Amino acid sequence: MEVVKLDEYRGKEVVAALEALLELAREGQIHGVVYVAKLNEGDNRAGMAGIYKRRPDLALQATFMMERRLMHGRPPYAESM
Repeated sequence: MEVVKLDEYRGKEVVAALEALLELAREGQIHGVVYVAKLNEGDNRAGMAGIYKRRPDLALQATFMMERRLMHGRPPYAESM
């Protein structure tokens, strides 16, 4: 039985999520990304790309949607997320 360290599992989970997003981006299905990443040192990194970089108002709207989803569960308009 192979023992998987928690950090290895977390790393694989993060890589899988990023690869799924990358695939959608390569297919032309993603037009913008807003992200926050937690680094090993405990620091957070935030950024945006695509339409969200050109339209920060839309990036802010997306972060509000994420806040509602995290605090209150998945809203009906975010079914594809």
